[in-house]
Amino acid sequence: LRDDIIAIHKGQFTGTNGAAMLVYLLAVAIRTGANTTPLLEASRNCLREHPFLPNMMLVELFKRRGNATKLVNLRYSKTDEGSLAIPMDGVALLRRALLLSEPLVPEATAEHKDRVWLYRGDSNRSRGQVTVLRSNMVAFGVVDLIERHDLKGDDGKRLKLNLSRLRKTLENRYWAISGGDLIATAALMG
Repeated sequence: LRDDIIAIHKGQFTGTNGAAMLVYLLAVAIRTGANTTPLLEASRNCLREHPFLPNMMLVELFKRRGNATKLVNLRYSKTDEGSLAIPMDGVALLRRALLLSEPLVPEATAEHKDRVWLYRGDSNRSRGQVTVLRSNMVAFGVVDLIERHDLKGDDGKRLKLNLSRLRKTLENRYWAISGGDLIATAALMG
């Protein structure tokens, strides 16, 4: 993802517009641990100031199943030691996705005008039209990402990846940080 983000920023990304937006979605998913649907349906004003910590922000996502709004903490900083060309944090990535999709808002359909993950279609069916990332496109895009970078798992076979697996990785990280406290981990993951 880092290589693709750098390529996008340098104008050297060879993938489609949808693939570029998917790279940002996956990077934000890694940072937030959010479920697929709430993340795909994130509104353009989803970033909130943290009420107590100046180096953190909140991302507001709506969970349909629980009919509730979830706030996710995101750390960010002005400088990032060891960073390549861009800050590699969730807030900067989400802001970049918002910036890239901003010019497309006027052309988006009424139901998608408030979405983050807008892009101009590349396929024969949607060429030139403003559209939004959907869950089926995420699945195909992840396969494309894996093939593009020839990613392999520990067993040497093609890597199997989805947003749920990224979420599980974040859950494991929270569990380790909490010292194995399942209640704290469950609360953090909503």
